[in-house]
Amino acid sequence: MMCDVLEDVETRLMDVLSKGPLTPDEAARRLKVAWATAQGHLLKMVGEGRIRVARKGRVNVYYVEGQQKLKFPAPSWVHPKQLEEIAEEIADCFPSGVSAAEIVRRERKRL
Repeated sequence: MMCDVLEDVETRLMDVLSKGPLTPDEAARRLKVAWATAQGHLLKMVGEGRIRVARKGRVNVYYVEGQQKLKFPAPSWVHPKQLEEIAEEIADCFPSGVSAAEIVRRERKRL
């Protein structure tokens, strides 16, 4: 009997998640269960690889992979750059002709 109840909660969670990502609070509210119950099932389902989790600020957002990609809007002050642009900007910070291993070795010596 208890196993049926657990499977029912997870089946309902998958149904809700198939419509889009949600937080544990939203899951608990939609399924009319306690927050801890929703969170426990969500974590179990992540552990089983059935769903994924992304961190947004201090909140976990759960989603079904492949259904849709999570896009978190960047603040207005963020100006995305191409990797090549960033590499050019920081090139002067690194000595040319020195391997990454050599840089690490030198830094470890300094400590």
